[in-house]
Amino acid sequence: MHLAETALISFDQLLGTLDHLLGKAAASEQGDALLQARLAPDMFPLVTQVRFTTQQVYNTLNRAYGGEHNGADTDHTSIAEARARAEAEERARQEAEAAEAAERARAEEEARRIAEARKRAEEEARMRAAEEARLKKEAEARARAEAKLGQAVDTIMRAVLP
Repeated sequence: MHLAETALISFDQLLGTLDHLLGKAAASEQGDALLQARLAPDMFPLVTQVRFTTQQVYNTLNRAYGGEHNGADTDHTSIAEARARAEAEERARQEAEAAEAAERARAEEEARRIAEARKRAEEEARMRAAEEARLKKEAEARARAEAKLGQAVDTIMRAVLP
């Protein structure tokens, strides 16, 4: 499995969890106030962690696939905005996954065509070798027949001419 494929699987799980957590935050009584909440004093607020998570997906997709996906460089102002961004990340991940699958299918098709062409070339070479061997045998048989014919003519000529 290619590293990019592994990353896509991980991002699928990551973005699914992020969407689930943001859904819980949206359903909470605290709502958008949770975006500034920290689980521990030395942690970034939730909104910053959401941005870091989505940036990680975009940066990896850009590097793995040479894309131009653009992530948000600022924190989101609402849970709805954060969820929308996570959904956009998921769409980008799905597009990258589809592109990866299409590229893999194209590469497999190309490998199949190359293998078929190689097989045809090997078969043609085998057939040429067999034809050359047949022609060589025919030439040898013809040469033997001509030698025997020459001997027979010589024998007849010696018998007829004193």
